[in-house]
Amino acid sequence: MLLDKNGTQTVAGTAEKNRVILPVSVEEYQVGQLYSVAEASKNETGGGEGVEVLMNEPYERDGERGQYTHKIYHLQRYRNSYGWSAAGTGQLSSPQTLKSSTSPLLHTGDHLNEYMKDDFLIKIETWHKPDLGMQENVHKLEPDVWKNVEAVYIDIADRNQVLSKDYKQEEDPAKFKSVKTGRGPLGPNWKKELGKQTDCPYMCAYKLVTVKFKWWGLQNKVENFIQKQEKRLFTNFHRQLFCWLDKWVDLTMEDIRRMEEETKKQLDEMASLNSEDALQDSSSLSLFDLESLHPFRSRSASFSSTGSSGRLQLRQRVAQLMACVEDISSDDEIHEEVSRTLDEAFLIWGKKLKDKLHLVTWNVGTASPPPDVTGLLQLSSQGPSMDMYVIGLQEVNSKILNFLSDLAFDDPWSIFFMTVFSPLGYIKGNKGGVTIRMSLYGHTICFMNCHLPAHIENAEQRLDDFEKILEMQQFEDESVPNILDHDILFWFGDLNFRIADYGIHFIRESISNSRYNLLWEKDQLNMAKKKEAFLQEFIEGPLQFKPTYKFDLHSDVYDTSGKKRKPAWTDRILWRVKNLSQHPSEDGDLCEGEQTISVTLNNYISHMSYGISDHKPVTGTFGLQVKPLLSTPLVTLNPEGEWNAARDVLISYSTLSEFPSSTWDWIGLYQVAFRHVNDYVTYTWVKDDEISSSEDVTQVYISADEIPHAGGEFLLCYYSHNMQSIAGISQPFQIQPSRRSVDKEMAQENINGVEKPHSPEPYDEF
Repeated sequence: MLLDKNGTQTVAGTAEKNRVILPVSVEEYQVGQLYSVAEASKNETGGGEGVEVLMNEPYERDGERGQYTHKIYHLQRYRNSYGWSAAGTGQLSSPQTLKSSTSPLLHTGDHLNEYMKDDFLIKIETWHKPDLGMQENVHKLEPDVWKNVEAVYIDIADRNQVLSKDYKQEEDPAKFKSVKTGRGPLGPNWKKELGKQTDCPYMCAYKLVTVKFKWWGLQNKVENFIQKQEKRLFTNFHRQLFCWLDKWVDLTMEDIRRMEEETKKQLDEMASLNSEDALQDSSSLSLFDLESLHPFRSRSASFSSTGSSGRLQLRQRVAQLMACVEDISSDDEIHEEVSRTLDEAFLIWGKKLKDKLHLVTWNVGTASPPPDVTGLLQLSSQGPSMDMYVIGLQEVNSKILNFLSDLAFDDPWSIFFMTVFSPLGYIKGNKGGVTIRMSLYGHTICFMNCHLPAHIENAEQRLDDFEKILEMQQFEDESVPNILDHDILFWFGDLNFRIADYGIHFIRESISNSRYNLLWEKDQLNMAKKKEAFLQEFIEGPLQFKPTYKFDLHSDVYDTSGKKRKPAWTDRILWRVKNLSQHPSEDGDLCEGEQTISVTLNNYISHMSYGISDHKPVTGTFGLQVKPLLSTPLVTLNPEGEWNAARDVLISYSTLSEFPSSTWDWIGLYQVAFRHVNDYVTYTWVKDDEISSSEDVTQVYISADEIPHAGGEFLLCYYSHNMQSIAGISQPFQIQPSRRSVDKEMAQENINGVEKPHSPEPYDEF
């Protein structure tokens, strides 16, 4: 969307003014454009696709004269890739008006009808002017709109503006020379030289592209994607148009009309080969009313306004619109990319993403870690792997000697669990307190690990302490300041609630017979939930496992000491989901009647085989389903090209507009199985080591001297100084070893133990 300098929304959608300068006249361009369209159509026609010209005649209105064309784009080729089987063969009707022989205006656009109505618009307005692109606000936009329009300059001779997969040597204006006109090749300063030449015409196509995709959670992603693809198509089409100059420069408008008639015949012949059923099911989609030239509702087949059929039509329409942005594209990859992007977007917006969470609570009684926790963490399970582990421990290193040691060194439990998790790609997060929180696709989740007062008579004290924690725990974020403000709250730990009233013999007998339900109504936490309002929103799974306290050490026998404490479910896991039946969208509207986040308990058990403490650990495995409020990470970063330890390397990154960047931000290079943010191999400052920057992407470098010579698998992490956390992580990638490292390995293999190898260089071993 367009925002003014104060951040106030002024126009729904994005608008860019693309300026394309060409060494042809406006009159020549009219012929060249129509020829290129017809030629591309013949090249693309197959299986009932191409451009059908319904009308091509002189146009005059309000003192403006030009050529009026009305075309239908048959896009049968893209039917399967976009799931069009339910929608029939796609057709797109596009009248194009070239107004005035000196300043023609090409005006196209579309409103999506059935699914998004006025919330989806792609509009392209083009003024062709006999100048070098120096005019401002050619389209006479209102000042408050014009000031937010971004000008994009397209140089058809600039190789850097063309993607590698789009490049064709025979369509490179920097290499093409016209035999008939002598124009070209276009050098680096061709536009400056063009203004000084008297024997070569020139013109500029001022293309105002307006994209509106008003869809909560998808707007920026789709709008930005379409704008980038529009520029890509403009660039490729006009490079092709110029390099085909000798093919069309001698043609007249009558020649063009004959070509289009021939194309129509070819298209009809192709269409006749298709099944009659497909032809009967085809739908005609029109961009503009032929009489008024104003947008109107598309005459498409009727689709449901919700569900998969609506998404099907939306995907179809975007694909069609992208195909005819510059009349027709011959690039399959563009359409495949449209499909991938929209499918990804609908996956993010239309479905609830599913994450698996494994939560552990364990009062370890100051004991040292056990030799193995595979069963506790379900690492040997044949089911789907976990997306997240949360481990809450109580009574860790409570002895004074261990406490003082922890001030200088990591505690052994943290080291132990990170040793288990790091090879699996999990990252440690430790706030040093009982409450931590995170954001998951824009939803806030809080984890609260508690160890409440002991003894059966202190039930009221436990409730009071928990209520104080809820009231007094504050976070710096003003939008979610309190614990209960989070979308999801997990409350777990050694909560110390006991079984009231019943004697020890009845409790133990019930446990022996697995009749746990006889004890539930006297469980102090269950009793409190019935009468305490602040507890009633908390949910817990059924207690279908033995009470987890109190056991003799290294056994599954309940307390045999002189105290003979009654067994109890002291170790618990509960959760609370905030009411999200209404959630504000990006424009402030509310989406009613849909829960955007939910929690499902898959498993709630104790683990009797662990005996290092008088408590047994308890685990809960959860499924989290969320409809993302955020679909794009704050920071996206990637390594550029192939990384080799023998040369300097580049990193590209981009940030969202709301990201709080700082000159103290840095990017670290990590081994894939790193444990902590400080485990970087090397790092680079995002500002000090910057080598290039644009609106979309910034590049920084790392010197070859800093790259591990042995190579291996690594990833990049962007650390935010303001957030005090990692804000972006790259996909894993390989660093190729340096020649020095390879030679050293070969030498070591050849010496056969006769000579001890030299010590490795720094970072050669990890």
